[in-house]
Amino acid sequence: MKNGMSVWIWMVMAMLLHLGGYLAALITHPFEIPSSLFPAPEVAPPSIEEILENKTRDIDWYLKTTELDRFVEELNERRKAIEVKELSLRNLEAHIATEKEELKTLKQEIERRHELLSQQIITVRANEAANLRVLAQSYSEMDPASTVRIFTHMENALVVKILSLMKPEIVAAIFGEMSKPGTGPENQAMIRRAAVLTEQLRLHNKERQPQ
Repeated sequence: MKNGMSVWIWMVMAMLLHLGGYLAALITHPFEIPSSLFPAPEVAPPSIEEILENKTRDIDWYLKTTELDRFVEELNERRKAIEVKELSLRNLEAHIATEKEELKTLKQEIERRHELLSQQIITVRANEAANLRVLAQSYSEMDPASTVRIFTHMENALVVKILSLMKPEIVAAIFGEMSKPGTGPENQAMIRRAAVLTEQLRLHNKERQPQ
């Protein structure tokens, strides 16, 4: 009898100890309930509709990711194209700047040469005027017949310049010599030339008069 009571006592004590451990665990961790007391409910396997829905979401995500990658790739290609165009524009601007500088240098060179040529023309004209004055003085001291013979070997333009520097009475004597009456062809040609020189001399003197 005593042995039977001892067994029951030990069983009761073991249960009390076990219950005390649970109580101690609850006191120490009040929100952590042992899973052995409340086993997790069994999860039902996903239905076909859920599986299809999950697959659809995966496919949508894949398509969106692929589209995004393609969009990024297009942006990169556009950026590269813009960079190429910008480089081309910079090269063109540099080329235009170089050409502008070359044109500026060429313009300065043309202006310099034009100025030099103008000075040379002025010098030549001054020398020509001096030479013409010398010739006019020399021919004025000659008799009209000798002057007319020399004029036959000159162009009308040069003869007019020389005559314009002579005194009017000397010019009249020269034209008189050229217009002597005669019947020969040379005499007729000389008379016609005298008329032409007279008209050209009139126009030349008119141009020299101040406006």
